[in-house]
Amino acid sequence: MGFFTAIICTIIILILDIILVMFLGMGIDGVLIALTCTIYVGAIFPFIYFARKNNKSYLHLVSPSIAFKNENPNSIALLIKASINGSSETVQDIAISLVSLLCIYQINVFYGDDGIVAYGVTEYAWLVFNSLFIGFSMATAPLMSYQQGAKNKLEMHSLFKNCIIIIVIFSVVSFAISQLCAEPLVILFVGYSKELVDFSIYVFRIYAISFMFFGISIYGSSLFTSLGNGLISALIAFLRTVVFEVIALIILPMIFAGDGIWYAAIFAEIMSAILTIIFIITKGKKYGILKKG
Repeated sequence: MGFFTAIICTIIILILDIILVMFLGMGIDGVLIALTCTIYVGAIFPFIYFARKNNKSYLHLVSPSIAFKNENPNSIALLIKASINGSSETVQDIAISLVSLLCIYQINVFYGDDGIVAYGVTEYAWLVFNSLFIGFSMATAPLMSYQQGAKNKLEMHSLFKNCIIIIVIFSVVSFAISQLCAEPLVILFVGYSKELVDFSIYVFRIYAISFMFFGISIYGSSLFTSLGNGLISALIAFLRTVVFEVIALIILPMIFAGDGIWYAAIFAEIMSAILTIIFIITKGKKYGILKKG
C-alpha cells in the first residue's frame, strides 16, 4: 500500500506541475498547489485503506482502548514506550520540512528562481529513491522484530547481512540511474530553457552523489526501531536531517558559494552513514546482528 501510494503521489505531482506551471504559467504558486494536493492524497489513501475492515491487512482503525489496574497495569507505560520507539519517523518528517525551508532560502539567495526550479527537479528523484529505501526498511523491520522476540540470533544475523547487501546494491544502482537519467529527466521538466536545463543537470548530478549514502542511515534508523531502541533510531534521524544538514547549509556556502548548498546533502548523508555504522558496530553484538548463534 505504501509503495502504491508513493507511486500515485509522484504521478499526481508530475501531472499537476506540468498543467499548473507549464500550461497555466502559475509559477511557484502552481508548484505549491500541486504539492499540497499530493500531501492530501498521500494522507487520504492510507486512511481509507485502514478504515476498511475487509482490506488485506490485519491492521484496522478502531476506537482506542487502554486497560487499567487488574487487566494490565503496565498498559500506559507500554503505550508510551511504543510511541517513543516510533518517534524517529516523526522527527524525520518535521526535520525535513524545516531543513527544506532553510535550503530554499539559501538557494534563493545565491540562484533565485532558477535554483529553486533545479532543486525541485532534483527532489523528485530524491523522493523516488528515498521511498524505495524507506519501503524496504519498513518491510524488513517486522521480520527483525519477530526474530528478536524469538531470540533467534542466527536468523537476525542472516537477515541483517542480506539487508546490508541489498542496501549497498540499491545505493550503487540508484546513483548510476540518477547519473544516466539526469538529462532526460531534467528535459522533461524544464526543456523549455536550454540554460535552465544545463544548470539543472549540473545540480542534479552533484546532488545525486548523496543517493549512494542515504540508504545506510535510513535502514539503520529503521533497524534500531525494530530492535526496540527508539533513542538511537531518533538520534540517527535527527542528526541526519537536522544537525548535519543545517550545519552544512550554513557553513559550506561560505566556502564554496552556491555549490555549497548541493554539497550539503552529500556531507549530511556521509556523516549520518558513518554515525549509523558506528552505532551498528558498537550495538550489533548486544542485539546479535553481528554474530551467529
